[in-house]
Amino acid sequence: MNFGSVSFYPVYLTIGNITKAERRKDDSYMLLGYLPELQGTDAEKKEWGKSGLKLRLLHECLREILKAIVSKGTSGALISDPTGTERLVFPLFAYYAADWPEGKKITMTRDTKMTAEPCHACHIPKARLGEISPDIRKMEMKSVTKMRAIFDQAMELINTPKKKGEGRALLARYSLQEYAVSNS
Repeated sequence: MNFGSVSFYPVYLTIGNITKAERRKDDSYMLLGYLPELQGTDAEKKEWGKSGLKLRLLHECLREILKAIVSKGTSGALISDPTGTERLVFPLFAYYAADWPEGKKITMTRDTKMTAEPCHACHIPKARLGEISPDIRKMEMKSVTKMRAIFDQAMELINTPKKKGEGRALLARYSLQEYAVSNS
């Protein structure tokens, strides 16, 4: 969306267990907030991309917007259903709709041409990307827990004298960005 010289992307919330017909209605979504798009010269945008500023901004904004959902996911929240009955619910962030470039941003995965495993969802080797075969369906999926552990291990190596190259190689092996948000 654009308003004058300011660009941003809306973030909406919906629930997953509603019918397709209900999901298509405008009132089945709630606006949570907006993600800003940095405006600048081409040189500035290139520098922001290299430094990871744009990715860190995206993740910090999402963290702030989703903070209430995360806290209510463990403590619960009382909501009223259409009949007026109050129910205790535990909301979870379960789905992020994105195309390929946006999926790479949200998972902090490197650009395809620079990686061993270009997919942001599974561990498919670069040479097999686009291949259609029965064993592709058996490809191991990337989990948040596993990727977080790999990232933490790599950052520990990077922060250890004489092991920076080993840490960067580990990040490259799994196509992770070095400047990923450290406390996400």
